[in-house]
Amino acid sequence: EEENMLAESRSVDNRAYDAYLKGMYYWEQLTPEGLEKSLEYFNLAMEIDPSWAIPYAAIAQWWLGAKQFSIVPPSVANPPIYENITQALEIDPQDDFVQYVNALITVWTDWDWEKGEKEFLKLLKSNPNDAFARAYYGHLLMCIRRSDEALEQGKMAMELDPLNPLIKALYAVILLDREEYDEVISITKGINHPLTLYALDLAYSAQGDYEKSFEALIQNLEFSYADSIIFSAQKVYENQGYKAAIKYIAEVYEERFRTSYVMPTDLAWIYRPVLNEPEKILEWLEIGYKMNDPGMPYISTNVYFFDFIRDDPRFIELLRKMNLPIA
Repeated sequence: EEENMLAESRSVDNRAYDAYLKGMYYWEQLTPEGLEKSLEYFNLAMEIDPSWAIPYAAIAQWWLGAKQFSIVPPSVANPPIYENITQALEIDPQDDFVQYVNALITVWTDWDWEKGEKEFLKLLKSNPNDAFARAYYGHLLMCIRRSDEALEQGKMAMELDPLNPLIKALYAVILLDREEYDEVISITKGINHPLTLYALDLAYSAQGDYEKSFEALIQNLEFSYADSIIFSAQKVYENQGYKAAIKYIAEVYEERFRTSYVMPTDLAWIYRPVLNEPEKILEWLEIGYKMNDPGMPYISTNVYFFDFIRDDPRFIELLRKMNLPIA
């Protein structure tokens, strides 16, 4: 079997490989600027070597990130996701990275948990040292409420790539689901990355430390919102307190949804329990379901603090529709 795989291997243009690596460097930053640069490098790699599968898979992954971080809605992102992963699979269906991106699409676009798990397990059998596959498989396990297994995968990802900010962030989200807030803070504090700041915000909020929670939230907003909005949010916080500031940011999110795009689950999340507006949360979750929002698989977890609506028939119906655990 190994001889057959070696016989099928092909050389890759060094320039294309270099462009791909640069693209991945910027991709992992998950900032609007980083995502823009990463797409340029992925396209360059594809232009240099159009018969190489990996750039197509990388571009499919880029579109996954674009909708995950509210750059474009799923209706815009999904067609190029499928177009590029189909091309990658046609060129080299056995490549680990191609399989990895295909597994991501199966879970966060198709919402097919059973098939997604099979694809992750197949990949990890071929490459057990893939830290990102471990981390995202852990997230899938978290979403289907297999918390202990998710933690195991998260720990393995950390052992494989302990200094990577994105790996730390992904692991922190698994810990957030387990309500291990002190550990989340320990892992993410001081790391200026959108996902680590998100985890830090929620960990502090869960502990009732709203000052530090708001500080992390503002740092996160700096990646994608204008200075004027951030300044206004800070003024509301100083003059009216945490609850009023969160309400103001929720209104900013709603306006951005109307004029450009924000993930509906981000809107549901920002209407956190401190605002006590379950109807708003349910309204945005139902919109997220209809729009194929990639944040929807997480509604079954403890990450969004949705415990206070878990018994609501509308919330239970969403879990049923998505084939997510109800209890």
